Amino acid sequence: MKWTKRTACTSCSDYVSKTTGLSEDEFFAPDYGFVPSITNLEKAANFILKDIQLKKKITIIGDYDADGVTSSAILCRLFRVFGIEVKTILPRRFTDGYGMNIHMVDSVESGLIITVDNGIAAIEPIAKAKAKGLDVIVLDHHPMNEDNKALPCADVIVDPSAIPGDEFSGYCGAGLAYRLAEILIPGGKYQAIKDKILDDLSALAAIGTVADSMDILSDNRRIVKKGLKAMNNGTNISGLSALIDVANVKVITSEKIGFTFGPMINACGRLLDDGPYLAFNLLTSTENYEELIPYAERLVELNNERKELTVIDLEEAERIIEDECLFSDTVLTVCGENFNEGIVGIIASRLVEKYGRPAIVCNKKVITNSDGKEISVYKGSGRSINGINLKSVLEKATDFMLGYGGHAAAAGVSIYADKLCNFKNIVCEQVDQSSVSKVVDELFYDFEVPFDCLEAFIKEQNLYAPYGKGIPMPVVKIADVTLLPRNGFSFACFGANDEHLRLFSKDISMMFFRQAEKYLKAKSAKVDVVGQLSFGEYDKFSLTGIDFKPSETEIKRSSLANSLLAHMKKL
Repeated sequence: MKWTKRTACTSCSDYVSKTTGLSEDEFFAPDYGFVPSITNLEKAANFILKDIQLKKKITIIGDYDADGVTSSAILCRLFRVFGIEVKTILPRRFTDGYGMNIHMVDSVESGLIITVDNGIAAIEPIAKAKAKGLDVIVLDHHPMNEDNKALPCADVIVDPSAIPGDEFSGYCGAGLAYRLAEILIPGGKYQAIKDKILDDLSALAAIGTVADSMDILSDNRRIVKKGLKAMNNGTNISGLSALIDVANVKVITSEKIGFTFGPMINACGRLLDDGPYLAFNLLTSTENYEELIPYAERLVELNNERKELTVIDLEEAERIIEDECLFSDTVLTVCGENFNEGIVGIIASRLVEKYGRPAIVCNKKVITNSDGKEISVYKGSGRSINGINLKSVLEKATDFMLGYGGHAAAAGVSIYADKLCNFKNIVCEQVDQSSVSKVVDELFYDFEVPFDCLEAFIKEQNLYAPYGKGIPMPVVKIADVTLLPRNGFSFACFGANDEHLRLFSKDISMMFFRQAEKYLKAKSAKVDVVGQLSFGEYDKFSLTGIDFKPSETEIKRSSLANSLLAHMKKL
């Protein structure tokens, strides 16, 4: 793989400006109290206060992913401030699918329904709720249904992606729930109590925001920064404290949320139909820390199981690609009968990472259609690459699908089993070979950092944290890293199948996912590495590696030695 310096950035300030298009003043505005307005949020708050005064029952309808769980937990904890225990409904991935449905409405007898992280597309369920005399507030961040541009007939809709005009529209459900809490919780003489409650809720909002891959810019930066501070200072949410300790995380960063806490919460909904309640109950429980440790351990177990299933299903996907000779397809459509439906999106992401082209992974299932007839479909998820809008690709194949939904980077699909070949042909026709061929051949980095300047670079980098989508942590190249043994070895393999790699040098540990086999073939003593730098928990420095290769100096030295040896043999 070719390594290329992306831009001529000379400082992290320069990097942030070029990456975000913002000046330093604009980038740091959230740190100085700038909070953008959100259409209808005040209206929603007033409507809720009215229903609280009328003593109406409140039902929260969330979602099964990390954003849906944390946003529901925020609202649950918010209403406890008013002495109200709400009813919370979380959809089951395999039974209910995404979002609010008619059966959920049937289970609510009276009062107020608040949908969070869903609802903007729930036209029929909300219409039924209103027909029953229920109040409905939609707190969502998804765009309205492409097939039906109408908004649901809720009493109040808060959705910056569906109602244009807001200064910032990049909130997730948890971010919107947090903003609602800021308005609803009374301040004044209770300000100190309000601040403490908001600190705890910001921790949940930070997890939802990072886990849902929202841009860490504008108000999201304020929320995530506040949430990270709250978690590192010690949260009053006993279930979250238990999860942090069981995960053995010492310093919580946005990267730790993305790689640790988000996946653990998501694993519940990926593997178990009612799994989201495991995470939700942990984050809303009033039990003490010690009593919640076993429940936190269950989340870790489920995530480890998810990792093992990912290895198995990825091997199955690779087998199908080989057996069906899909290597030349510009869109990989991998369909089988043994995939775990909850992790097909992860498998698609791994295939995109390896093959540098959009990938769709589906599992076969029999469903009953609207006519009451049983039909076979391939149901799954797709992921794409920069420059290829997956939703636009799928729009050309609607004749061969029962349904689909999503956006440019990710989508869910249900493909008629007897139309699979037609589907594959049409989606491949939408993507030119030239647009995918170069993706896996080149790796871009932002800075080349000398080994003796690592500390200074990380200190400067941290001035602009937290990083995430919209402002990714800079990628650095470090040349001529001499590997040094730890307990007799300069490397270690880990993972379910020892597929991951750690390399050791002075004051630094470097981790590379799924690259152990590559290193074992070469075992270089000195390497050049590309990855993302941070201060370490156990070593002074840590690198989350993207790629490595034998160092240029080692290659030259080895080449010279071979030439001398060949010359001596001639003498």
